[in-house]
Amino acid sequence: MKLLLPLDVAHSYRESLNQLERLVPLETADVFLLYVAQNTSGLESILTSIGKARPHIDRELKERAKAVLDEVAEHLKDRCNSVITQIVQGSPPLAIEELAVIQNFDLIAMGATQTGGNPFYGLGSTAAHVVKHAPSSTLILRDGAKAEGNTIKVLFAVDGSPASLNAIRTVAGQLKSLAKEISVTVLTVVSIVGIWKFVAPVEFIASIEDNLNMAAQTILADADKALAEFGIKPDDLIVRSGEPANEIIKAARDTKADLIVLGAQGRTAVEQFFLGSVSHKASMHAPCSTVVVK
Repeated sequence: MKLLLPLDVAHSYRESLNQLERLVPLETADVFLLYVAQNTSGLESILTSIGKARPHIDRELKERAKAVLDEVAEHLKDRCNSVITQIVQGSPPLAIEELAVIQNFDLIAMGATQTGGNPFYGLGSTAAHVVKHAPSSTLILRDGAKAEGNTIKVLFAVDGSPASLNAIRTVAGQLKSLAKEISVTVLTVVSIVGIWKFVAPVEFIASIEDNLNMAAQTILADADKALAEFGIKPDDLIVRSGEPANEIIKAARDTKADLIVLGAQGRTAVEQFFLGSVSHKASMHAPCSTVVVK
């Protein structure tokens, strides 16, 4: 597995690396540590006022970045297959996306919180851009509910699409290689776009809901079958009704999930038009780590 870890060298990295090591089998991973040095030209007047020239600040940042990258590489070298580091200049979201395209990474791991010492790019424009536009699967790391003992609680959110079934198979295979107990919940959400509730007859809405509930059972059965391919038996299969991203977030809280697994796309373009990107919304606001599989 080729794994890209973009680092923000201004913060400590240990808690995020602990999360990464819990959720990702690193033993076979080729890890690429990246720092993107943003251009400080827009801050030149401020830097000058405090007696710092822009070239001097740029050099200090890169020296600090190299020291942190070397420290993280030292930490990881005995835990993964290989580690390399690189410092580039530019816009973090664009640089990460471009490198992901060129290097064809299997996974990008990024931190979620903007405070509290998380070393990976925070949950802002950079993470949002990467989740939405990078071609690689993206893991957003959070300090969510703590696993009990050696158990990792995983919530698979499925919609019956090829993307969600691919997400199950991709992550289930990775989870099986972890030396940990896995507790799995599978969730699908029945949702009727709000506008139809106001313009359609009650009988029509009731008929749609019945059909959607029947379809939901088929979706759960397909997910159960996909997990069975890896010897995984879900602890629970859940159908909820409401706005998909909100229901996924609520279910993650209710189950005290450590990881939410999502496919990158919904079933249809119409659903995407009305509902927006469920995977994007959920990954941005989830209470625990989230992987969007592409």
